[in-house]
Amino acid sequence: MKFTTLRSTLCALVLAGTTIAPVTAQTIDPDIAGFKLGLDVEQAQAKLTGINPDYQIRELQDNGKLVGLVGQVLNERRHTVDAMFVLASQDGKIAQMTRFQRPEQGEGFMLNGLKEQLLGKYGTQMTATKVANIHTFQWQQMRHGASADQAIKCQNGLGKVQAGNARLIFTEQFFRECGLKVLVTAIDDGQGLVEQFTVHISDDGKQSDEIRGEAQAQEDKAAKEREQAKSGKAKL
Repeated sequence: MKFTTLRSTLCALVLAGTTIAPVTAQTIDPDIAGFKLGLDVEQAQAKLTGINPDYQIRELQDNGKLVGLVGQVLNERRHTVDAMFVLASQDGKIAQMTRFQRPEQGEGFMLNGLKEQLLGKYGTQMTATKVANIHTFQWQQMRHGASADQAIKCQNGLGKVQAGNARLIFTEQFFRECGLKVLVTAIDDGQGLVEQFTVHISDDGKQSDEIRGEAQAQEDKAAKEREQAKSGKAKL
């Protein structure tokens, strides 16, 4: 699978609830099953296999360069029960990741229990929203003096990658005010039993800065070429 379209989309899309605790410029160092951002993408497959040795892994490439991986586990009914996606930024290091899990029968847990685990793992500075039986929990670092009430915008601009019959989210639209984030979505059965949940971690600030830098470099190159063209002559 090539990610050329994704990369061009990212460049094109760069743009200048109920609260449990306020979102601030908190310091967070999140992980998914011990996997943290910043790992070289070439080393990511071994890390994924360490998380779940049953993952069937496929590579995501951009012009022949490895930029990401998708691992998935299907049950006997061909339903995705566990999947993980990692995507590198321009320096070849993982800048965002997502894990999807659908508990099998006998392995279920309640939403309140999940919430307690999340607060223990990622901290108490969390915002929580609910639409029907879809629950969203967010931890967000803000940048450039942005206020906490702007954190909701950092949930926007999400794309999806297919992993069996599951869709794993990734961030494809970056706002300069948004830094590191953790976004968790859980769906329950209406009585508090979690049917599936997704954890997404992304360093939006790093990716925004990289893309802005690339866009500026392209603009500077075009300006230089236009300046050189002023003294150029056609070959007649």
